Amino acid sequence: MSKYKVALISRGEILQDLHFGPNAKDWWISRPTNNDVTYTHLYPIRFGMKTLTTINQHVFIITVVQDGFESGYLCQSEALRSNVCKSSLEAVTSTYQQAFLKKTRFNGLLVMGFDDLEICKMLLTDIPFHPYTFKIRNNINLTVFGIGKSNNPDWKYARKGYQSSFVYNFRKTRALFFQKFSNKEAIVKIYQNSQEAYTFRDTDPNTVWNQIGILTQFTGSTIFGLEHEQTISEINKEQTLTCTVEDWQNEQIMNRLFNYHLKKFIVTSIEWKKFFIFWQNQESNIIELTTQLKKIYPPGYTIKDRELRAWKALLRHTGCTNITPFGKDSAVNPKISQHSILKSSWFVPLSYKSGTSSQRPTVDQLKSDEENICGNLLTLGWALKENQKFGKKGAGKRISKHVIAHLEGYFLASNANKSERYSAEEMHKELIDLAKEGSLEKNDIPKVSTIQNWIARYAAQHKQKMAKMIFQ
Repeated sequence: MSKYKVALISRGEILQDLHFGPNAKDWWISRPTNNDVTYTHLYPIRFGMKTLTTINQHVFIITVVQDGFESGYLCQSEALRSNVCKSSLEAVTSTYQQAFLKKTRFNGLLVMGFDDLEICKMLLTDIPFHPYTFKIRNNINLTVFGIGKSNNPDWKYARKGYQSSFVYNFRKTRALFFQKFSNKEAIVKIYQNSQEAYTFRDTDPNTVWNQIGILTQFTGSTIFGLEHEQTISEINKEQTLTCTVEDWQNEQIMNRLFNYHLKKFIVTSIEWKKFFIFWQNQESNIIELTTQLKKIYPPGYTIKDRELRAWKALLRHTGCTNITPFGKDSAVNPKISQHSILKSSWFVPLSYKSGTSSQRPTVDQLKSDEENICGNLLTLGWALKENQKFGKKGAGKRISKHVIAHLEGYFLASNANKSERYSAEEMHKELIDLAKEGSLEKNDIPKVSTIQNWIARYAAQHKQKMAKMIFQ
C-alpha cells in the first residue's frame, strides 16, 4: 500500500529525444518496492507530470520540468514554491521546511506516488518499449532502452533500434557510454560533461569494444547487454509479437507492433491509433483500407507502395485478414485454354532456292519450291530461347516497380544519413526479408550485382536532379 495518498493530476509527455536518447537514464527510475533479482523494470519521469500529495493537512503539488538534458522538479504548497531542483526529494523537503520550519526529509519518489502500482501503470501508457536495468558482475549498471530483431548472429540477433547505456570512467574522466546499431555497424558514443566526446564504430559489438580498449574482461556483446537473459527474451518476443482485436486497447503491444512494422516507413506524422479506434467502433468488421487511411493522412498526401505494404504487414500482425477478391488479371491459377493442335504439316514455298527473279512466280514454280520445314520452322535467322546467347547485361529482365520503390526508399534513407548507408548486399537482404513476410514475390528479387548497377545509375540520376533543383 502506498505510504502517501497521491493523485496524478497530469500524466505528462514522453519526449523521444530525452526518454530514448543518450540522456535517457535521467528520465527513468525503478519503483521503490521493486524486488526483481536479475533485472529491474524502469518507470518514466514524464515531462509535465504533475502529482498532488497531502502532508500534515497541507497540499503539495510536484511538477516535472526540463533542466537542460535532465529532469527538474518544482514543488508548490499554497503560496510557497521551490526553485527548480535536481531531485523530487530536494523539492519536497525544501518546501515542507519552509511551511513548518522543521528539518524533516522526505522520499521524493514516494511523495510522487511511484510506489503506487496504478499510477505507475498510467505512466507506462503509450511508451514504445519498457526499459529495464541490470548489473554486469557488479561492475556495471546497464540500462536497455530499445529493442530490435535481426538475422545477424554477430549481433546476437539484435538490430537497429536496440539501445543501451551505462556510466563508467574513460581516460580518467566519468563518462556515459551510449550503445546502439545502425543498419550495418555497432556504435558506441561516449559523453563527458554532457558533450559527445568520442564515437567508435565497427562491424559488431566485440570489434568495436576492442577499439575502445577498456573492460577487456568482458566481450563486447556482454557490455552491449545482448547476452543477458532478459535481452534475449525481449529479442525473441520482438520477432513473434502479434495480437488480436482484443489487444488493440493495449498501448504497449500496439506501440511495439507499430515501431517494428510501420514507423520506419512513415515520412509524416500521423495519428495512426485513430485508424484502429474507428475500425473497432464501427458496426461492420470490414473496411476499405486506402479509404480509411486517407482519413488520418494530410490532404493530398500520396501513400507510397512501401508504406502501404508496411500497413498491410502491421494489419496481418494485429489480427486482420485481407479479403479483397482477385481481379480478372490476378486470379490464382486462372484457367488457360489449350493451344491448337495441328492436324497437318506446314508447307512453305521457298522461291529463293529455285533461282527465280523477283518477279511474281508462276504456280508451277511455287509447287516445285515446296519444302516441308514443319520440324524446323525457325532455322533461318532465329534461335530458340534455351539456345539464345546474351551479352554481358544478361537477358534484359527489368526490375519490377515494387522492387524499385523499395530500393529508392533504402537509397534515400541512407542518403539522409551517410553513416547508415545501405550496401547492395544489405538491400538484397532487406528484399529477401520482405519476400519472407509475403510483401514481395521471391522471383522479383534481383541479384546483388543488378542492385549494384541500379545504385550506380540511380545515384547519378539523383545527383543530376539535386543539381537542377539548386540552380532553379
